[in-house]
Amino acid sequence: MEKGSPEERMAACGTLHALAQSPKHVQEVVNNRVVMATVALMGGDHDRSRQPAAQFLAFLAQRPEYSARVADNALLLLLEGCKLGSVPGWGGARMTMLHCVTAIRSLIENVQCEASEPKIVRRNQLIVHGAVSTLVQLLAYAPRLPEPSQVPAPPPNAVGKSGRSSGSRKSKGKQVSRLPAGRKDCISTQASACLRFLATCPEFMPELIASGSLGTLLSTLLTASDEQAAYVCGILWEATSDLAIAQQVLDQRGVPILLHIISTCLLFAKTKGKRGSKPKSAEDAGQPERRAQRPQPVSPPSFPDIAICNATGVLHHLTFLDRAKVEVGKLGGVRSLALCLKIAHIQTKENATGALYNMGMDPANVDLLAKEAGLPGFLAHPMPMNWLVKNEDDEEDAADKAEDEFLEGQLMGSPSSFFLTQDPRSAELS
Repeated sequence: MEKGSPEERMAACGTLHALAQSPKHVQEVVNNRVVMATVALMGGDHDRSRQPAAQFLAFLAQRPEYSARVADNALLLLLEGCKLGSVPGWGGARMTMLHCVTAIRSLIENVQCEASEPKIVRRNQLIVHGAVSTLVQLLAYAPRLPEPSQVPAPPPNAVGKSGRSSGSRKSKGKQVSRLPAGRKDCISTQASACLRFLATCPEFMPELIASGSLGTLLSTLLTASDEQAAYVCGILWEATSDLAIAQQVLDQRGVPILLHIISTCLLFAKTKGKRGSKPKSAEDAGQPERRAQRPQPVSPPSFPDIAICNATGVLHHLTFLDRAKVEVGKLGGVRSLALCLKIAHIQTKENATGALYNMGMDPANVDLLAKEAGLPGFLAHPMPMNWLVKNEDDEEDAADKAEDEFLEGQLMGSPSSFFLTQDPRSAELS
């Protein structure tokens, strides 16, 4: 790897990566010389050698004992490998970009039992060197499917159960995805995750606005998978707490795009919480303490639920603006928000309730809330019409206003005759 020809160095790098896969030989294979030689291969002139070098660096970045060396020597090289057109070739370029963005995610992702300070420094370093616009371009890179014909999509008649669409026996116990998984989709997923971690830095949103990538980030939601939508909507949820950014999201057609995400994810959302499992034997039934001590399997995250939660959070922030109240009502968003109240996730219910509360601040939406969201009539119109009485002060103000209008009309019609009927001294004073 240090003195061989380009073809020999590429083959040596692939061989060392294969040997490092074994836990028995990883300590013997990987050392500082190997890491530095791989970094040199990643930054070299031989284009085909970048793919095995990026793959080896992605493997090393996932191991805590080697991640610091990779970050100190190859972080900017990995970012350069994520740029479109940086590596020639069709399949090789995609594989290189996938390994580079995977390595970057491993270097900036929060991992339990690892110090967070070095990861924060790496995030700031990436933002300074233009990682925001690069990752947004990867997220929008070659959509997997054409854009939907209707935005927002109409809300379903019912919310799905247990993370799968109703009536599907084959999909029981499996994660249902709306879009096919592929290499492009994996690149976009890793890029969206990297953007979510970079968004924790205060410098992220100013860089996103200055680079003009906010509109592109919103448009990617139309062809995004559930996982990508969860990450992007999480970024927007935090960002739209700022009134200026919320106004920009509203100007970039944010309301129909967010309602589209909610409508397409509702079929895969969970409507009930996790039930307690029944004891399988008499021994387990007699010893509840022993049953409680057993480790429970960790269920994978439900990205449709996360996407809906984050999207309703964004709509909660946007509906503080009067224009957003009107758009949500015209686009049928009240029904979608009402269906979100059936989801088991408590934060989703809070976000949807907050958005509906803001919608009720506009009197034009009261009848719509009563029809679509089931608002009781006594809340839509809390006081009967025959109970409404006029205040005496209001009647006096109306009489004074009518008298002023009459006198102004007389003055404009025939001012000479008007002043002749008055005392000349009072006319002079006036």
